[in-house]
Amino acid sequence: MMTPTDLESAVDSFRQWHAAHPNPRAKTPSHLQQQALDLLAHYPTAQVIEALGITPYKIRRWQRLRDHESPPSEFVALENVMATPNEITSGLHITLQINRGAQLSLSGSLSAQHLTALVQGLVQKGEGQV
Repeated sequence: MMTPTDLESAVDSFRQWHAAHPNPRAKTPSHLQQQALDLLAHYPTAQVIEALGITPYKIRRWQRLRDHESPPSEFVALENVMATPNEITSGLHITLQINRGAQLSLSGSLSAQHLTALVQGLVQKGEGQV
């Protein structure tokens, strides 16, 4: 739970950063952006932007960026599947489009065994939206 000292701490952090970076166009560090966004859950937007000395435009932009960030994807390790030259499909190109615009593209020489292993790996990782 946020306390008044959290707001005061954020104000101090923003003041220190502004003092070290007098250029108003300098990009606010992501940890300060996150600090400001966290405060919005406990304080009115007007109070946060006034206390931190930021514009309503900036806070809205930071919210949009945060809302559109994709969580880091997990690597799906595949077993080393050996395929004979007759089993390989050359020139294959597959694109999977997942929610929120995420994409996975595969191209090149792939076998049915490789594709099966990939789909099984995705399902096991809970990414069954394939």
